[in-house]
Amino acid sequence: MQRPLEVAPPTDAAANASTTGRMPPAASTTLDVYWTATTNAEVFLGTYPLNGTNERQTIDVALPVAGDPRLTFEAVDGGTTGRITVPGPVDPVTGRVSGGLRVQTHDASAGVTPASSQYSRVATITGQCAPVLTIMQAETQPEETLARDLRFTVTSSMALVPDSFEPGDVHVTAATATSTGADGVPAGVSTLDGTLPVATVVSVTPVPGTGDTRFEVVVRANDTARVSVSIDADAVVSQDSGLRNPAPAASGATAATDSTVTFVNPVTVTPPRLRVVAGDPIGKDYSLTLIAGAPSPTADLRFTATVDQPAGTPEVRLSTGAPVIPVAGTSSEPVTVRVAIGDVAANTPATVVHTVASDDPAYDGLLVPALRVALFMHDPNLRVVKEAWVERPDGTPLDDTSVEGIRATGVRVPAGSRLADQQTVCFVYTVTNETAGEWATDVTEVTVTDSDARLGDGGVIGQIPVVHVDEPKSLFACARLVPRDTTVGGNAPTGE
Repeated sequence: MQRPLEVAPPTDAAANASTTGRMPPAASTTLDVYWTATTNAEVFLGTYPLNGTNERQTIDVALPVAGDPRLTFEAVDGGTTGRITVPGPVDPVTGRVSGGLRVQTHDASAGVTPASSQYSRVATITGQCAPVLTIMQAETQPEETLARDLRFTVTSSMALVPDSFEPGDVHVTAATATSTGADGVPAGVSTLDGTLPVATVVSVTPVPGTGDTRFEVVVRANDTARVSVSIDADAVVSQDSGLRNPAPAASGATAATDSTVTFVNPVTVTPPRLRVVAGDPIGKDYSLTLIAGAPSPTADLRFTATVDQPAGTPEVRLSTGAPVIPVAGTSSEPVTVRVAIGDVAANTPATVVHTVASDDPAYDGLLVPALRVALFMHDPNLRVVKEAWVERPDGTPLDDTSVEGIRATGVRVPAGSRLADQQTVCFVYTVTNETAGEWATDVTEVTVTDSDARLGDGGVIGQIPVVHVDEPKSLFACARLVPRDTTVGGNAPTGE
């Protein structure tokens, strides 16, 4: 481990020793350097020749660390000579440097017997001979990102042995997360399954031009996750001292300098839920899509789609079990979901499970959202109730200008009742949105029709812009009943 030591001749203007009456060393001086814990010269560190310019010079003194042969030597203790080993200037555990340096000059030009002089503890040495590490997200790494490769920077106070720093030295944790909308990423994207997010280190590489003092760590996650990295003590080795880092890597206290990044899974299912009626030949469509801003695929994203449904329910069928998002694409072709004819309890759940494989590592093996399917015997969205209203027996005129007027001035006719010829009847159609729970949704542009084309406009009673959950909306149509001959193929009287 090198430590610089600046030395100056006695003639230097900053010298604090008088040379009057003394023989200062000539330019050909050599220096013997010793390490001392206190005041005694304990360890000989080496001889350093000066360059003969009689000017200030800096020499690099090699400090011994544990195991260096300079720390073991012959010594006399109480008249007994033997080999001893001293701790030396570098703490073998912490790497902390302590003690001081003593120098002895030798003037080779002084004659047969070189002149020597010794300067006690001319320099106190401090510092650290073990690597001190920091780890934080790379400068170009966003806090939230749709890019799967998460980049972190490890900085060391001294050059590391590259082979001593491997992916296994970096510990990764992946916690469930929900995106907040930072850095242009959509908010509200959550981990699909809290038991499954996994992140792994895929590479640790030296940053060119940094002399093995900076390294880039790349981590990949398999789903939306808050990814944190850390490095334990004793993980890496210094090139100079051979010592390991005595403490875990530190990280900053701010979001921009800490060692945590949130990956947001860019693969989605659109829409995430479908309601499908058994026996409906048209079915419902969904697609596998990429969130806007996601990396453009460099290879096809090949999905598998598998149905998981309760035993005994009508078969759920897919138009394809292998949808694809093509190179540079953002969506697959629509996949149609149909359900075979059969009895099924309303809102019976089924699931379409997906996996993805690709030659593009940004997408290969990512977790993919499942499509949730609710099975129904009938369209589950709306319930329409048709009521007949007539004027009251006391002859109060029926207000046929509004639903409220009809209900306020008329009387509802029970189902199965017979109506008189030429009687004015108003039909009230009440539409209720019965979606509930996670399936609850507003239904828009609802058109109410009747099989009798003489009601409303050719059977079209009217349109409701939106029907909210638990907020029924009503329309009406009024007509006068007329008799029809039912013996020659006519219809029963309904209205005009």
